[in-house]
Amino acid sequence: MTDLSERLSDRPLTAEENLSEFECGSEHWAVDFAGFLPENALTEQALGQNKTRLFYLDDDLAGFVFLLASNIDLREHSALPNRLGRWSTAPAVLLGQIGVHSKYQGKGIGALLMSWTRYEVSQMSLGVRFIILHCDRENPALSWYIREGFIEADPEGTEGLILMAYDLISSSI
Repeated sequence: MTDLSERLSDRPLTAEENLSEFECGSEHWAVDFAGFLPENALTEQALGQNKTRLFYLDDDLAGFVFLLASNIDLREHSALPNRLGRWSTAPAVLLGQIGVHSKYQGKGIGALLMSWTRYEVSQMSLGVRFIILHCDRENPALSWYIREGFIEADPEGTEGLILMAYDLISSSI
């Protein structure tokens, strides 16, 4: 049996991609994620505001990752190291969206996409300390993010969204 990771390939989002049948589920956050790809991701990528990668299992679109530059103010989040040298703000990459097609959920694709994300961010030729994301408080993926090494940097959240952070330095020690 071929390893799932050997069957998964990635490529950048282009205008030629057929995204019409991609769906992550029926919950409100899943519908928003799937709608984001055809409506916003390509335009924002062309403006240099994000990096979107599509992941194919064999030749079928199985998932995507959407990354953009960000930062995090460590003074506002007690779960994170409160100072990095003389800095109180740390560079971060925002995992703006990550989605797995509903027919592939629960098969390990999300973990492979998260591994790709950690590797991609760690290989950037500039200083990045954290991968951050916002997760809907009701999203069952919240516990999955925690298993993937993210912590709740702001458990109170804003507008129902919890700020999650993955510390690239502490996690590699």
